[in-house]
Amino acid sequence: MDKWKEFLKSLENKDAATINRELAAIVGAPVDVDKPYPEVIDIVSDKDTVSKDSTNFYFRITSPRVKRVYAIGANGEVQLVRINKEGLQTLSVSPLTTPLEYVVINDIYSAKGYDILGTLNKDIKSSMDLAELEKFFAVLDASVPAGNVITLGSGETKFKFPHLKSMRQKVKNYANKFYLFTGDNVDEDIIAWDYDEDKYRSIKDMVADLNVEIIYVGNYTLNKDGSDVKVIDPNTAYLVGINTAVGMKPFHFVRKDLGAPYTQEAEKDAEKQRIIHFIDSVINISGTQTAVKAYWGYEEMNLVCKMPLMLAKFVRS
Repeated sequence: MDKWKEFLKSLENKDAATINRELAAIVGAPVDVDKPYPEVIDIVSDKDTVSKDSTNFYFRITSPRVKRVYAIGANGEVQLVRINKEGLQTLSVSPLTTPLEYVVINDIYSAKGYDILGTLNKDIKSSMDLAELEKFFAVLDASVPAGNVITLGSGETKFKFPHLKSMRQKVKNYANKFYLFTGDNVDEDIIAWDYDEDKYRSIKDMVADLNVEIIYVGNYTLNKDGSDVKVIDPNTAYLVGINTAVGMKPFHFVRKDLGAPYTQEAEKDAEKQRIIHFIDSVINISGTQTAVKAYWGYEEMNLVCKMPLMLAKFVRS
């Protein structure tokens, strides 16, 4: 690729910091600017942007029954926020980073280097989406009212349609459309519904009558502080309601504009919510000390559940 060769040639005689900024500009180019949020977060959250000159965002509590909410604290963990009165509330954004990854320098400077950086672009986006989802489900789990948790009854071993009806019953006074986010084992239970349950009517039709959309989140893990954690517990499902009549969603999700420190010329005026960092390093690969570029993604975000009464949870075991 002639342009890639020209780009590599342009790096000659530049210092390491400049080269890393140039590489970050390429990898940091947005993949899909029309769909910047993970689907699960997008459909149940009001979205907002914090300006690069601020760290605070605002959200509104509209129900007098909501006395406390959960959000992400400065340390990246879920924190309890007490509400003293209805109306406008304020919180700060929190940093989010992906685990450190590596790419061999010789591979970057090869003819396939551009393709490799394009792959890193997509990998970083997926990693940051997963990190946001882990935060989302942590806040969601903490926010579910104790009275809205459904468990297996005596002799029950699986998530069944009556459990879904019970979950919907808990939140129907506040919502008119519902999303069921399922972990792996609960998803397997749902797949068997038509076989196990009503033989005369499709369970799919019965779910549609409840205005519930089922979304299988997946069986993903995320490396967090050196340990692998599940994005969503495989034995758990969450029902999240929204109210389309009044335009209410239970979550408020924000990212901060970080400015544009690593932009290509064509994007020099862009404001980025996510940036990629590169540094030079040496690691042991198959017994050989190898020069690599270490890289990670970074953003500043937060989310808060402003209406926990629109949430229900099922625990399979």
